[in-house]
Amino acid sequence: MTLVFGRYVLFDSDGEYNCQICYRGFSRSAILAHCRNTGNHEWCERCERVFKTKHAKLDHLRVSPNHNICIFCNLRPDFPDYEDLREHYVEAHFMCRLCNIVQHTEFDLGQHIIYEHFGCDICLRSFESDDNLQHHMKVHEEKNLECPNCDKRVARLSYLLLHLERSSCTSVRKVKGLAFQFDDEGYYSFLTHNRSFYCENCDSKFRYLSSLYQHVEDSTDCSHLLEQYGSDLNDLANYIFSHV
Repeated sequence: MTLVFGRYVLFDSDGEYNCQICYRGFSRSAILAHCRNTGNHEWCERCERVFKTKHAKLDHLRVSPNHNICIFCNLRPDFPDYEDLREHYVEAHFMCRLCNIVQHTEFDLGQHIIYEHFGCDICLRSFESDDNLQHHMKVHEEKNLECPNCDKRVARLSYLLLHLERSSCTSVRKVKGLAFQFDDEGYYSFLTHNRSFYCENCDSKFRYLSSLYQHVEDSTDCSHLLEQYGSDLNDLANYIFSHV
């Protein structure tokens, strides 16, 4: 005898299929219909296997690699493949795509992404490092600084200084001249062959004033030079914007 449809259906030498649960014999054309439709046992359509009890079938669904059962849904839906199951976890159960950890709510998932995966708290994009995140955050900055000579609007002092240095509104020479005129004590500017400005905090040197401001804006150690009340760098920028 040969086992078919699992351990409870036997094919004998007489060409008959015998159900070991119902103790009945069937022809080849009838055995499949019997396995599918009888209420005496359980049937797995995907694997074409008979199970004696519902509990045995559930154990099979849980461990078989042919099944992709959602363990969180009450109805235990079975997905065609793992990718479909994973997408279901992401959409219905707030699973993190990056580490496969399931959260309780959409808010919890957002907090997880922000604190565990360098996530943007505005659009929830994740990044490989904090430096990459900070670079991305620039796209969300409000453009509230306007060029004094045209309608160009930007989000940062460094962007506005770069615009002045490179556009027809003024020139690099004019910006440098105003900076040296304002900073007559040499706190931020000095003249060498190819470097004209330096950072008071870390002594980094820069050829252009916009580069100095970009450094201060992006550097954790030097950002206080712009953030503190009465900042000389803020006063310098305002002086330039009022004289170009």
